[in-house]
Amino acid sequence: MIQWVLALSLLATSPIEGLNDLAKARNIDGIEALASPELKGSFAFLRRQGAFGVGRFGWSAIDLPDPFGDREFVVFSTPLTTQDYGEMIYRVENGKIVEHIPETEYRGAVIDHLDMEISFDVPAKVAKFSTWANLRKKGDIDDSYFVRLGPNFKVSSVTDDQGKAVEYQQAGGTILLPNPGKDKWKLKFNYEGVVDTPRFSGAIVDDEVMLTNDLWWPAIARHPVTFTTKTTVPKNWLVVAQGEKTAESTGESKTVSYKMDLPICWLSLSAGAFKHKSRMVGGKEYHVWTKEMTDEEMETQLELLPPVIQFFSKLKPLPFSSYGQVVTKLYGGGALEAYSYATYGTGWLPDEDPHEPSHTWFGGIKANTYMTTFWNESWASFSENWYRREGAIGDVNAKRKVFVDAIRTQPGWSAMPMRNAGAFVGPPASIMGYGKGSYVLQQLEYEMGREQFVAATKKWLETPAPDRGIEWEDFAEVCGPEWQWFFDQWLDNSAWPTFDVKNVRYEDGALKGTVEQADVPYRAKVEILVRTGKESQSYSAQIEKTLGGVSTFSIPMSVKPDAVNIDPFGRLISMPRRIANSWRSESRRFKLYVGPNAKDWIEAKNASTEWPKELDNQLIVADPRTEPRMKVLLNKVGVTWDSESFSYRGKQYPFVSSTFVALVPLQSGGWCGVRMGASIRDPEVGNAQVAVTDKFGRFLDGQESIRPDWIEVK
Repeated sequence: MIQWVLALSLLATSPIEGLNDLAKARNIDGIEALASPELKGSFAFLRRQGAFGVGRFGWSAIDLPDPFGDREFVVFSTPLTTQDYGEMIYRVENGKIVEHIPETEYRGAVIDHLDMEISFDVPAKVAKFSTWANLRKKGDIDDSYFVRLGPNFKVSSVTDDQGKAVEYQQAGGTILLPNPGKDKWKLKFNYEGVVDTPRFSGAIVDDEVMLTNDLWWPAIARHPVTFTTKTTVPKNWLVVAQGEKTAESTGESKTVSYKMDLPICWLSLSAGAFKHKSRMVGGKEYHVWTKEMTDEEMETQLELLPPVIQFFSKLKPLPFSSYGQVVTKLYGGGALEAYSYATYGTGWLPDEDPHEPSHTWFGGIKANTYMTTFWNESWASFSENWYRREGAIGDVNAKRKVFVDAIRTQPGWSAMPMRNAGAFVGPPASIMGYGKGSYVLQQLEYEMGREQFVAATKKWLETPAPDRGIEWEDFAEVCGPEWQWFFDQWLDNSAWPTFDVKNVRYEDGALKGTVEQADVPYRAKVEILVRTGKESQSYSAQIEKTLGGVSTFSIPMSVKPDAVNIDPFGRLISMPRRIANSWRSESRRFKLYVGPNAKDWIEAKNASTEWPKELDNQLIVADPRTEPRMKVLLNKVGVTWDSESFSYRGKQYPFVSSTFVALVPLQSGGWCGVRMGASIRDPEVGNAQVAVTDKFGRFLDGQESIRPDWIEVK
């Protein structure tokens, strides 16, 4: 990788003397002195990294002459990773940088379909491509247009469908081509390049190839494309590509073909000496490919994956006959969706991950270029707890309280409105997409109600795609004009609402209160938990947007309540106080005791084997069948047991395939944690104070925890 970057910088030339040196030095002031005043601020990319790290390896400025339009461009080039911004192109006139050409511009041409033949020189870490591209006219025609690849790929020839050579220019990964003036045309690109940036983009090692995160296909404006791949690899390798496998042949080598009929913006491909396991569930085949996981871990993953796909398939059927997961050390932190599969780094799976699978619907069926917003990451992050609330496993009423995603605001949310938070703004795009947008969707679900929200989502997924990537506005349109106010306030305002609730009282047969909002006032539906005696009941109050930011609410009630808790699960109101006394937030800081018959129930280092003298801030992992001191603790949270199982809320759970966790209140006012039972994975319990999970750590039942912010009713 270092050698390749050095070679790029040595070869780089620019039409403006000294520009390449300024680019390598990230000297923005020097470059702005050579540019039109209107471009001031547009070179900030040189000093900050993109949302996924583009720019970390430095920049070069490369001349790109345009003989077709008698113009000259300069390309600021750097190694790329997908879903981030690409190379930056500027027009040069009379020795001055005068215009930025955004990556979103089509310049009269678009690619709709690709047919790619792929092979590898593994020892040299080189990937070779022969790719036919189907193009058509789109928008205003210019003399020339740009096709983009990763700058590590060098084009050796371009020909048309008559076999005639087509003139082209290349700078970095930007290929300049003459516009043929046709409505439709085909071009064949032959190109190859070194793929050797593991954990950033693609990589080739002795027994594996990963093109994922490299820009290895010709693209214009990140426009969604359908495609086929025909990949040749060593005969003992497996090939994983997007779509449906259509052919496979083996001789001295192996050639595998896939067809992807769903137009998407981001392409992935892996091949290697993988282990492979599969399972047929409900008419769909599920796969795991990896060299890194044990057979037992792979089988566990095949247990966890099908319910996730089945959940999202209720919105719209999975458009493939199968879905799979690749686990590889070549991938960096996290994972990347590929719609018919996903690629994961190590240390994550086995896991009941809804995020990457949900992208088949939010990013695949509805494709996103990432150029304008990261809306699909908002949907995928929202989908994590949406699945845990509404999925088939566990008590849905308990899950709807336990898996509300308590909001955690971040300073970066105020950097800009969500409507403008695309890849070009750098790291704030991730903060908006993965964070703020997911909470906005959770609030929309609450405002609309679950049934209407699901109906709107289904309708949107069935709506024909426009001739571009999808944006927030497309979902807003499907929701209808009655919800336009919601999208306008959340997409256009950079601030997150703040609410100060005052003068909560019982008056004239109603619970009333005053709400004051600082900064930008919002209209919002807020949950209010009302406590009367030992009973609590949930209500909703509509907070109106007023000019002065002050509004009131009134909820009819026949009896004066004792206290109220505003937004008890932290859905909307951000406060420095965390959700009180949840297992997840408290147990991790407790000291650990593991009983003699419970060592197989938890992976523990530095655990005590002596029963603690004081139980406050202790986590007790013990078997009540052999440890009588557990009885007092478990009785406080309503648990009984026999020789084979324990009972909670009238249901029995076997010790060998279930786990129970709880925070137990102590007379001292403190808390003690208890845990018992066996599970393959750590329990996933959201904001529960008490929880039962199955052997895979999936939540079955439990008791939620809430914020401690009770307000006495006057």
